[in-house]
This record gives sequence, structure tokens and C-alpha cells, in this order.
Amino acid sequence: MLGKDVGAKVRSFWIYTKLAEKDRLHRQVPRKQFVDGEGFLYLRRSHRLKLVDEEALALKLANGRFALRRDALSRCPRALHPLVQ
Repeated sequence: MLGKDVGAKVRSFWIYTKLAEKDRLHRQVPRKQFVDGEGFLYLRRSHRLKLVDEEALALKLANGRFALRRDALSRCPRALHPLVQ
């Protein structure tokens, strides 16, 4: 009888850990805001965003920072879609 009780506890613990893992993996990810200093993951590294007034390109990655023209802010989600998930 003792073996069945231990087996039930082991299964109960296994179920609890799987449910906790599911909750951890499915939690809501906060949406990115396009403000100075916001971090974005790209190529396994975190790059910070810098809003600039004048730049040849709407979006540029230089010196480990994304430089985004302020006039391109309205197009941000589309412009960054390949880079930011």
C-alpha cells in the first residue's frame, strides 16, 4: 500500500511542475515601446534604441544601438518586424 501512495505523490508532483512550466512559458510578454533606451533582442544580443532627428536611413544598427529616425516612429512595428518579435 505504501508504494501506491508514493507513486501518487510522484505523479502529483510531476503534474504540478508541468503546469507551472506551462504558466511560465505562456505568460504575457510586455509590448515594446519605441522610446530612448528601450532594449530589443537581435541576433542573440540586446540592442538599445536611440531616437535621432537626422539620419540617412530610417533604421540603422551602429555601435550596438538601433538609431531610429523620429519621423519613422509611426512605421515602427512594420520597420522593425524582421528584427523584433
